[in-house]
Amino acid sequence: MADDDVSVLTAAAVFLGAAVLVGAPVTALALGLVGAVLDAVGVSITLGTGIVDTLAALTIAVAVLWLWLQISYEAAQLQVYGTAALSRGPRWAVLVRHLLLSGAVLAVLVSVAILGVSGALVLVSGPSVAALPGLALAAATVAVLVRAGRAFRDRLGDGSHSG
Repeated sequence: MADDDVSVLTAAAVFLGAAVLVGAPVTALALGLVGAVLDAVGVSITLGTGIVDTLAALTIAVAVLWLWLQISYEAAQLQVYGTAALSRGPRWAVLVRHLLLSGAVLAVLVSVAILGVSGALVLVSGPSVAALPGLALAAATVAVLVRAGRAFRDRLGDGSHSG
């Protein structure tokens, strides 16, 4: 993977697309899930006007910015170089990269599952048009997972995987 393989314009366009289409939504979903988990265990984060509160807010803002940029960068690398981009660097970096992207995928799947379940609950409480988007999203997710699982199984079956 030489850096000369891709022009600066192409790399910038891919990164911008990944930042808008992947990084921002995944970061928002991850933050929403963390907030929901913290609320479920009874932890509330309140920001006041003191120096400690300001430092906490600044730390959270920097962490969110880092998460957004890192997910966007890794998504852009996957788009440009394929799955080989996951294996670059030292062993600890490869592990962190896999954990980061696995967490992003998990955040999206959990969020879609929550939407699907909420749609099903609305449908159970009484037939409603409000349930249709959640149910359609859940059905689409199941279809994507089944298709991805079959493709993975077929690829392992013919031994055509690279590695």
